[in-house]
Amino acid sequence: RGGGADQADQAGQGGGAGRADQADQGGGAGRAVQAERATPAAQAARAVRAARAVQAARATRAGRADQVAQADQADQAGRSMEIDQDQLEVVYRDLRVAAHRQLAKFDQRLPVLATTGSVCPFLGLFGTVWGVMTAFLDISTQGSTNIVVVAPGIAEALITTIAGLAVAIPAMVGYNYFVQRSRTLGLELEDLATAVLNILQLRGRHERL
Repeated sequence: RGGGADQADQAGQGGGAGRADQADQGGGAGRAVQAERATPAAQAARAVRAARAVQAARATRAGRADQVAQADQADQAGRSMEIDQDQLEVVYRDLRVAAHRQLAKFDQRLPVLATTGSVCPFLGLFGTVWGVMTAFLDISTQGSTNIVVVAPGIAEALITTIAGLAVAIPAMVGYNYFVQRSRTLGLELEDLATAVLNILQLRGRHERL
């Protein structure tokens, strides 16, 4: 009985050791298989992550390139607009110079009318005074106040006055008319210059669009 117990113990120990060895070997083999299986999946995941990172980097670079291109276009557009504004300013100044020249040509005879309308009444007054002086001299020379003596001087005075007024009144009327016409012409030329600038701006916008 004692020998049988020892054999049973040895058999039990041997079986347990064998089972433990088999379990260890089986676990190691499973871990190896899992490691072999996990390795391609990890590699694939890494490859996917790397591809996504590359795509993100490319997208970032493309976005930056687009932003740089848009900034360049905006700068060029701003410069072109500045150039267009400078050109429009030059055109506007040229139109104003041309308008002033035309107004100067139109107004070059106005001083003559103004001078005529201002001086002729004084010339008529001078003729009146001269005629009255002549009448008094005739009275003193002939010693008579007869109408025959006084009439020639008075007639000369009245004729000179009428002549001065006949010249001064139309001159002043014409001067006022042409002054008003000159102002109207100046406003029309100013409106024309503004209309030309508006047309140029609209054409430039349509061409840029």
